[in-house]
Amino acid sequence: MPLADAFLEAGNQPSVRPVKILMVTGAIPDVHANTGASIVMAGQVGAVSARHRVTLVTFAPENSAQIAALEHWRSRGVTVHTTTTRIPAPVVRAKRRIERALKPRGPQLEPTTGDAPTQAVIDGVLASNDFDLIQVESIGVGSFRYPASIPKVLTEHEVGRFASGVSDEWRVRQPTIWEPFDRIQVFTARDAATLASAAPALAARVRVNPFGIDLPAASDPQRVEPDSVVFVGSFNHRPNVDAAVWLVREILPLVAARYPGVRLSVVGEDPPDLVTRLSQHNVVVTGRVPDVTPYLESAAVVVAPVRIGGGMRQKVLHALALGKAVVTTSLGTEGLVGEASELPLGRADAAEHTADHILRLLGHPEERRALGLRARDFVAQHHSWTAYGDRLDAIYQELVGS
Repeated sequence: MPLADAFLEAGNQPSVRPVKILMVTGAIPDVHANTGASIVMAGQVGAVSARHRVTLVTFAPENSAQIAALEHWRSRGVTVHTTTTRIPAPVVRAKRRIERALKPRGPQLEPTTGDAPTQAVIDGVLASNDFDLIQVESIGVGSFRYPASIPKVLTEHEVGRFASGVSDEWRVRQPTIWEPFDRIQVFTARDAATLASAAPALAARVRVNPFGIDLPAASDPQRVEPDSVVFVGSFNHRPNVDAAVWLVREILPLVAARYPGVRLSVVGEDPPDLVTRLSQHNVVVTGRVPDVTPYLESAAVVVAPVRIGGGMRQKVLHALALGKAVVTTSLGTEGLVGEASELPLGRADAAEHTADHILRLLGHPEERRALGLRARDFVAQHHSWTAYGDRLDAIYQELVGS
């Protein structure tokens, strides 16, 4: 299957002329957001607007932070249009709690079906501009109508995420949204293979482009709490609920039996009762926090024991970029550039092996510091937004030429 990064691995650099791009996002691109999707979209807007003329259509802001994020993009030369439709965050959170209670194995979110006010904004922007290309960020806004005459790229952030329990309903619904797009960008090879198996006729349109991250300041070793283990994830994402439960119920007891002083912080917004009930003498469930970085900086070990879901794990990349010692699963490494055996982190798929990695790193400060330094160098080399933008330009070149 064609990969966007194969263009760079061959020693080439894309040379796409600056083009006019309409970018439609299912979340406000905000580097300071608490959700991985918003942060990734922010990186993409920054990478693309540095090379091309970007018009952004997104949902209306609901707080001062989101207003500031949109003003930031305007100051960077991005033309910003917002829709009049926005469901208030408390309503969204209440809806998710009800859905979890009524359908614990059902979909977390449904793809947007295309509300009329948002469609009107998109239509108005298209009517008053001559765009070379349309970039659509997330399947939720992929269901709006876009002209067949303009090349279109859809970023699929997680193939199959709307699967209903063990059913394959998504295999029927999602391909109908993918079909109008000329290219479908995914972050991992596994997502590409899953998409191709669900829609074989679209396989030739799929491109793999692992996302990037702004390299943060290196974490201060003096802030590390030697007994601290941290898990970070937004709990409106079901794989993070599963990971937190598995970590507390099965992995942590194995660690505590040999390292009694261990303390775990479970950090993330909208934890369901299943997660909040995990609190105990050595486990703190924080709920939403203004910034996850202080928790990551304090961690001796960052753990991401994800077992289900797809896509890349933004918080894994964030922890690596901070120079932290990370333990995750094979699933948690997906999208990271390079051979799995050479990645600068601990990787295990069984509770006892995950516990062994955590124990070794807790007990060997010099080893975990060395691993963290390698991790930061790895991110700087392979997962900058510049590298991501180069790979995305390779996709654009296929559609609009140089």
